Amino acid sequence: MNNTCCKACPSSNLEWKPLIVFVLLHSLSGIFAFFGNAVVLVSIIKTHSLQTLSNFFLASLSTADLMVGLIINPLYIAIASLGVWMNTTHPLYIMENFMWVQSLIATAFSLAAISIDRYIAVTRVFRYQEIMTKSRCITSIVFIWSFSIAFASVTLFTPEQHTGLLWTMCLILSFGIPFIVIIFCYFNILKTSRYQARRIAVLHSHDVKKRKEVLRNHKATYTIAIIILIFVSFFAPNFVFSILSLKTDNNCTMNRIYRSWLWCIWVLFTSSAINPWIYAIRNTEFRTAMKRVLRFKRSTAVILSRGHQRSKGTQAMQGNIKL
Repeated sequence: MNNTCCKACPSSNLEWKPLIVFVLLHSLSGIFAFFGNAVVLVSIIKTHSLQTLSNFFLASLSTADLMVGLIINPLYIAIASLGVWMNTTHPLYIMENFMWVQSLIATAFSLAAISIDRYIAVTRVFRYQEIMTKSRCITSIVFIWSFSIAFASVTLFTPEQHTGLLWTMCLILSFGIPFIVIIFCYFNILKTSRYQARRIAVLHSHDVKKRKEVLRNHKATYTIAIIILIFVSFFAPNFVFSILSLKTDNNCTMNRIYRSWLWCIWVLFTSSAINPWIYAIRNTEFRTAMKRVLRFKRSTAVILSRGHQRSKGTQAMQGNIKL
């Protein structure tokens, strides 16, 4: 007789202590993602000088990041708290699949579009306005969002036996194709930048305007490169877990993978909370506009607070008169 005691298969859901930490981390990340990206979007809307074609693509990325804080972070808090992680028939888990695919494709394609924009700005300095028109920019953004929603909708109708194929396609679309485009763009940007750096060194005083434009493009390009590197670094663990889940047939092993994967998902979506502050640190114009928006919100809050206090004071006086 075998006396070995077999352990029960672990659940994919978190126990209560890790759950508290998980909820706290998602709450903080969600607040920063929503607040920071809202400030970025309001800054672009309120500041005419920030309403450039390049910043339209940044606005698309910020919208995707804002939705992470508004929808995805609260969604994961609800899923973890209710213990319905990997419950494939639960409405919250179905919604999680949809939002995961939609947000990843929207983010990755927005980063690819920004990289193409930077590639044209750096390598085709004099033809940038001719190539990157407003109509092309808007068409690109509409395509990104329409395609991300359409592909994410496939998750709502995919039979469970075809889930592996769906996630393979999602990995190719959200990681493979966009980053081939990004690598191509930045490889050529770096080659051009070396050449332009040598030219900047010999530009005379009458070329100051051109020199400033080249330097501005380079700084914007490096800022986007930082954002891309952060996204790739934060996405990499999720890519590994995706591959592991596709290769694993054992249910107990799968549950362990899914439980660990929850934390990597939080890491991935934390990039949405970080991006707005990269704009502020790297771009003086953005930093100034964001400070102006924050001052306006703070002054509005003070005015509303004073108005509320005056209203209460008036009501108190009226009460005393009646007495």
